[in-house]
Amino acid sequence: MKVFNTEIMTKKSTRLLLAVFALGLILRLGFSWHNRNSTLIFPDAGGYDTLAWNLTQGRGYVEMDGKPSTARVPGYPVFLSGIYAVFGHSVFAARLVQALLSALTILLLFYAAKSVFGTGIGLCASFLMALNPYFVFYSAHLLSETFFTMLVVLSIAVFIEALRTGKTALYAAAGIASGFASLTREVFVVFVPFAVLLVLMLESGRVSRRILMSFVVFMSFAAVLAPWVWRNYKISDSMLLRSAQATPNKSGIWVLLWQGNNEYIGSSDILTEENYVNLEVSKELERVPPGERDAFSRKKAIGLIFGSPLATVKRHLIKLWRLWGFWPREHPRINNISGMPTWAVRITSFLSDGVVIMLGIAGIVLSVGAAPRQYAFLAFIMSQTILFVVFYPMVRYRLPMMPFMMIYASYAVFLLAERYCAKRRGA
Repeated sequence: MKVFNTEIMTKKSTRLLLAVFALGLILRLGFSWHNRNSTLIFPDAGGYDTLAWNLTQGRGYVEMDGKPSTARVPGYPVFLSGIYAVFGHSVFAARLVQALLSALTILLLFYAAKSVFGTGIGLCASFLMALNPYFVFYSAHLLSETFFTMLVVLSIAVFIEALRTGKTALYAAAGIASGFASLTREVFVVFVPFAVLLVLMLESGRVSRRILMSFVVFMSFAAVLAPWVWRNYKISDSMLLRSAQATPNKSGIWVLLWQGNNEYIGSSDILTEENYVNLEVSKELERVPPGERDAFSRKKAIGLIFGSPLATVKRHLIKLWRLWGFWPREHPRINNISGMPTWAVRITSFLSDGVVIMLGIAGIVLSVGAAPRQYAFLAFIMSQTILFVVFYPMVRYRLPMMPFMMIYASYAVFLLAERYCAKRRGA
C-alpha cells in the first residue's frame, strides 16, 4: 500500500514542512508574547523556577529553604537554569525558548512519522501538532511538558532510526536521550524495558547482535541516570529518581497509590477529591509516627485497591476517561486559566484532541501487523497509559503521548481515504 511507503523528500514536501513549522512557531511565539507579563499560575511552576534560579546562582539543586531537593528530577530545572544563565531571571525568555522548542518538536515528529509511515502521514501529523492548542498553551508556561515532549519524540525518533539502520551509535544515542527524558519526567523509565524488548524482536542481526544492541541501549540509559541516583542515595538513602511527594514519609510510591485510588475518585465534587489528595493524605501521615508511615501508607493503598474489586475497576475506568477523555471535566481552575466557560472549553478540547484521539484509536487498530517499527509509538502510549491509570491521571499527562496519537490519526485518515478512492475507482 502507498500509505506504508517512506517517500523521498521532494521540494514540495520540504516547503510544506517548513510552512507547518513556521505556522507552529508563529502561534507559539504569539501566545508567549500575549502572556509575557502573566504570573506563574501553576503551583509546579514556582517550584521549577526556584530550583532553576538557585542553580543559576550557584547555590546547588536546593529548595527555597536551602535544603537539597529530591522531590523533582533535575532535567527541566537544569534546562531553565541554562536559559536564566544567558538571559537572567526572565520567565518571558523561558517562554520564548519553549515556543521554539515546541516548534522544533513538530519537525522531530515529522521525521519519526515519515520513517515509519511515509512523508504524507508525517506532514499530516506535524500539521496537527502545529495547530493543537494544548501544545501552544503549555509552551508558554513553566512546566516540564514542553521540554519533556521534545525529549520523548527525540528519543523515539532516534530509536526508530536505530532499528531502521542497525547502527550501534544510534542505539547508544537512543539510550542517552531516554536517560535525559527520564531525568525530566521519571515516568519515561517504564518505556525503556519495552524499547529493549523491541530491539530483541526487531533488530535484523543475529541473536547475539540483538542482545548486544539491547545491552547498548540499556547501559547508555543507565549511565545517564547513574550520577543522579547516586546523589539521591547519598542524600536520602534512597536509590529512586525522586521521593515522589513532599509528604512527611519516605515511601512515596505507596502514597501515590493511596492518592490515586482514594474513595473520592468519581465524586461529583472535584475540589473535595483534590483537597483529599493534596492535603488530607499529608495530614493523616503527620499523625502517624515516622517509623510507621511506610506500613501505614502501604496498608491504605492495598486496602483501597483490593478491598473492593468492583470499586477498583470503576475507579480505573474513571481515571482512563480522565486521561483520554475527549474533554476535561468541569473545574473552576480550567475556566479561570482559559477565560472560557465550560461548554467552550469542552468544544475546543473535542475539536483539537477528541477527534484526534478517536482517529488515533482507529489508526492503532488499522495498523496492527503493518510497519513493525511503529510499535515503539504504541509501546510508549500503552506504558504511560497503564502507569497513569494505576496512579493519578490528569489531562496534561497525556500531552507527551498526543504526538503519537496524531501519527495514528493521520494513518487512519490516509488509509481510509485510500480505500475510499480505490472503491470509487473500482465502481
